[in-house]
Amino acid sequence: MWPTPDTQVSAICCKDSKCIHFYYCFILTASSIIRITIKMSMCWQPSHRLLYSGSVAGKVHAWDIDKGEQRCCLQGHTDIVMKVLGVDYLDNIVSGSLDTNIHIWDSYTEQQTAKLRGHKKGVNSLSYKSNNRFLISSGFEPDVYVWSPFVSTLLYKLRGHRAVRP
Repeated sequence: MWPTPDTQVSAICCKDSKCIHFYYCFILTASSIIRITIKMSMCWQPSHRLLYSGSVAGKVHAWDIDKGEQRCCLQGHTDIVMKVLGVDYLDNIVSGSLDTNIHIWDSYTEQQTAKLRGHKKGVNSLSYKSNNRFLISSGFEPDVYVWSPFVSTLLYKLRGHRAVRP
């Protein structure tokens, strides 16, 4: 579920019915339903009034909730998109996938501006820290990666726990 703060609308993605339902906080019935493929992650970008969702088909969809329709489809991943992150400060959407790549998309042009490579087993978490201007990612491996989204460079690889073998 993802609430949209400026409109008091909640978006709920349902795996069984393959829909995104939009609920107004003061009305308990669905206001609109969008038919979709199964989604793994959603994020709201208030500056564009769009809901972005990552799919099992490796695509990132942008939904106009006012019109109840898809605005665009960002294609570039080759596996399930596990995380979608809106970075309002940069007017970017960032997506992480099981294909081990992170894609940075321009919100205005709807084009890919960068592709970050380094993960070995897929990406399942993304965070942007505006005070340091770092993009942080983790996946199905013990390490955490710290990126500069401005120059598409891996800045740090923070080593995580390793299994100890007798």
